[in-house]
Amino acid sequence: MAWLISLEPAMDDDELADLSLGARTYVQYCTACHRSDRSGSPESGYPSLRNLDGRLDRDVVENVIENGRNMMPAFGSQLSEDEVEALVAFLYGEEEAAEGADRETGETQPGEIPKFLTKFPGIHDF
Repeated sequence: MAWLISLEPAMDDDELADLSLGARTYVQYCTACHRSDRSGSPESGYPSLRNLDGRLDRDVVENVIENGRNMMPAFGSQLSEDEVEALVAFLYGEEEAAEGADRETGETQPGEIPKFLTKFPGIHDF
């Protein structure tokens, strides 16, 4: 089985500024492992971050972000309290999409990131 890893240019400051705080934090810290659509890669050990409200308490998610668990590193020393709170709200679909987030992809729902805005689109299995 062959693996193809594809990269896209990192977002510039203007593109990041168009995103809400939670979406921007997700793009900068989470997409490399959990993908832009939050589907993760369970076969590689990166869980899906979809439908968290039905699976995990917010306190658990916040604790994992701040302190890490298993393969996930701790981000507590890198993220401010506001960034952690905004990221958790984004993951639970409670954060409104920032203006301009839908400029190429059509309407973006809260909790979604337009695919073209990610640094790392994921690993493709062929």
